[in-house]
Amino acid sequence: MHDPRTPRPLKVRALSVLVIDANKYGLALLTDILRNLEVGSVLATRDIEEARLWIETRPIDVILL
Repeated sequence: MHDPRTPRPLKVRALSVLVIDANKYGLALLTDILRNLEVGSVLATRDIEEARLWIETRPIDVILL
């Protein structure tokens, strides 16, 4: 059994990240950084309605605004 006081290694390839940013430069920058860190799934949008649909239909681990 795992001791909850000891940290576990983060498996970034298993993460699903949604990036929402109205600024296309910031969106591209964050998306590139996450992909270079080999995050498993990176979803990026400038549209809040599209983001809402993704949140409702897909399991998202991290949301960056």
